[in-house]
Amino acid sequence: MTHLSRKHKIVPPEQLELRILPTVKVSFNEKKGLLKITGDKENNSIRFDGFSDGSFELDVGGQSQGLFDNIAAVKINLKGGDDGLFFQGTQIDGSVNVKLGRGADELDVDNSTINDEIFPSLFGGDFFVDFGGNTGDYADFDDTVTIQRNLTLNRVADVDFHGDGLDFSPESNDILIAGNFFVFLSGAGVSDSDGLEIHLDNVNVNGNASLLGSSATDRIRIIQSSFAGNFLIDLGDGNDTLDIENGLANGNKFGGQTELEGGNDEDTLALGNDNDFAVSPLVTGFETIA
Repeated sequence: MTHLSRKHKIVPPEQLELRILPTVKVSFNEKKGLLKITGDKENNSIRFDGFSDGSFELDVGGQSQGLFDNIAAVKINLKGGDDGLFFQGTQIDGSVNVKLGRGADELDVDNSTINDEIFPSLFGGDFFVDFGGNTGDYADFDDTVTIQRNLTLNRVADVDFHGDGLDFSPESNDILIAGNFFVFLSGAGVSDSDGLEIHLDNVNVNGNASLLGSSATDRIRIIQSSFAGNFLIDLGDGNDTLDIENGLANGNKFGGQTELEGGNDEDTLALGNDNDFAVSPLVTGFETIA
């Protein structure tokens, strides 16, 4: 069923200087199942809108690029500009590799609702995103999202994950990462209004997880989430704050060895008694522990 819904008219060379719209190239290798998107220095908006049959429509700057399914890999390089990359109820069988480049870029992933039925965003391979380390970079995952292998967010300023569950137990409307989860903060500062560089709410990780801070101030809050493997937080330099929520409603579950490292400067840890640790956590480098 994989196909492009339209053909592109080739513009003669003498007319190229008349083009004023951003130039985003979309190519699809049907034999390899490879979808490639290459941006430019302008502000670009790329949307993947999924349907109930597993296909999705690709939209670039308000222009449909056609319907696709059975995608083995997606490679995206958006280069410069303040770009937006949106996945809504999208199913991609293989890997996703993204370079967002310079500018304040947003990655937004959530489910879709069709006739009152929820369709998650589902990714069958590794999901890797390099944000470029710029002010305004933002990763926003909401509602029902499943990554069936590893998720890596590299050089990102702000991470905001919100599943819809009620506690740390795996629930159908949580954010699920079946493999490993890695976040590397850039130190470029918060992009939204919550005052946190990382906020994880109703996130379930089946593999290992590492959250690595920057040399700037990093603030992390984790609630109603579970981590089956080993879990490392290393905040690096800066006056950092780590809030691992407690209380019967907000506690988290840690199945492997948990290491919490404050690093240099003045760091604060709020670690509640109602979190569930299979192995006693190793805590170092915090000047204040609440």
